[in-house]
Amino acid sequence: MLPKIKKDSLNAITNYKKALAIKNDIRTQNKILVLTQSGKYSLAPAELGKYAGVYTLETYKIDVILEIIEGKLIAKVVGQEDDEMVPIAKDIFTVKKKNKNKAILLLFR
Repeated sequence: MLPKIKKDSLNAITNYKKALAIKNDIRTQNKILVLTQSGKYSLAPAELGKYAGVYTLETYKIDVILEIIEGKLIAKVVGQEDDEMVPIAKDIFTVKKKNKNKAILLLFR
């Protein structure tokens, strides 16, 4: 059974797929992942531990601290509100309950 997806999201998925047919772009692929896979992929709290650590966003020169708190992967940035990161695919996380129009992803390679 297909997940229940809102009409706006279905339209977005259709448009992203059209864009992929023109140019295969990882950002567009990730936007489709966020819209279609959120809530379907899960990891045990023990598995989340491999993602904990300090990461630097080179473009912005900002450190992001990922910690396991109460069995959840939490992203911390100085001066910003903490965010829960949820897995949507192997080594791909998005921010829980953020603006659905913007795909915020962490990819681990």
